[in-house]
Parts: sequence; structure tokens; C-alpha cells
Amino acid sequence: LPAPAIAVQRIAELWRPGATFVVVTTEHYGTPLLCPDGDFSKGMVNLAPAGGWAENPMVPLYWQNLEEIKMQAGEPPGNGKFGGGVLTGRTGRGARGAPMLEGVAEGGEEEEEE
Repeated sequence: LPAPAIAVQRIAELWRPGATFVVVTTEHYGTPLLCPDGDFSKGMVNLAPAGGWAENPMVPLYWQNLEEIKMQAGEPPGNGKFGGGVLTGRTGRGARGAPMLEGVAEGGEEEEEE
């Protein structure tokens, strides 16, 4: 997680009406994990309960991209891999060279009856 000031700034930039997020998973410890515009270079947003696991409403929690953190610390960029393996389901690279996810619209196909 980034420094609180960076997290507040990024959420203000990303979490706005009409913003596009790609669902990475709906089950990240019971909460959704989203990727802004499907571009990992923009970090990720986790919807977490405010104040505790039994609390509502859900609030956005910003996760900064590791490569960006390294660049801010003056370290050389990595190899573009996350968690020891290349991410799958990508369509290209984002503005900072991070993998991008492909969005899938729900309800695009009708089920066939037998």
C-alpha cells in the first residue's frame, strides 16, 4: 500500500462517476479487487468495509503499482512480472509498461436451450 497522501490523491483521481474498472476478482478475502481501465500501471482498487469486516458501506482502498513505488525510490524497474509469473488475460501494456487486462461484458451471450 502507498503512503496515505498518495492513496488519497489517487482515489480522488480514479474513483469518480463514469470511471471504468476491470474486475480482477470478486473474492479477494471476500471483497472485490478492481483495476482502473484494466491498466495495472494505474494500481488497483479494493472495495473494503469501512471500519471493519461487519461494517457498511464499502470504501475504495488504493493499491499502488509496485513498479511505480520502485521508480519513486530510485530503484530500477522490474521485469514486468507480478507474483513470480506473467499475468494472463492481457491485451497489451499500459502507459507505464504494466500489463493490461481485457474487459469482458456480461450478458453478451444467451444460453442455448436443449
